[in-house]
Amino acid sequence: MNGDCGAGTVVFTYLSVLPGTPIVRFAGEYMITTSECSITAVCGGFVNTGNGRVVLNGVVTAGPYLGAVVEVRAQANADLSCSKGTMIITPIRRK
Repeated sequence: MNGDCGAGTVVFTYLSVLPGTPIVRFAGEYMITTSECSITAVCGGFVNTGNGRVVLNGVVTAGPYLGAVVEVRAQANADLSCSKGTMIITPIRRK
């Protein structure tokens, strides 16, 4: 993984899964760790088992972007065991 906080690791832990065909809905927690920062985000959404498209939305629950909106768009591999994509973190506006 490489992004605004530099290179690091991403770990995803499933919190719940609602099986379906072709859409599997699920929620989980991302833990992102780099030398610059650590972020935890909880997201929910779906994977389309027909084409591997992953769409998740959520919120940052720990780290420097606490409360920020999270959007994940990814492509799963053939057996749906892994995915590669983009996570966009949009900080909340402070007045």
